[in-house]
Amino acid sequence: MNEPKFKVGEEVIVQSRHVPMFESVVVEVHKINGIAMSIYTEEELPQTYSYKIAPDISNDGLRWHESTLCKKHKPGDSFESIMNAIRQPIGERV
Repeated sequence: MNEPKFKVGEEVIVQSRHVPMFESVVVEVHKINGIAMSIYTEEELPQTYSYKIAPDISNDGLRWHESTLCKKHKPGDSFESIMNAIRQPIGERV
């Protein structure tokens, strides 16, 4: 089994049918031993890692499977700053 995809303290986004696009922070990482089942679809999940997140949106301490989380990327430059950089003469660009 590989290393966990997320680390404690990392900002993540929960992407599930019941909680779409919820921003959260990983507070615990757990290795899954045995069979993991989805509480919503009752399908078997791959054996990877599960994560406790804060705030706890389930209010009952459930852990989220790695497949329901994605990394939260830092925002890029604003459209205006990109356009201003393009408009500058080539010699003045930083």
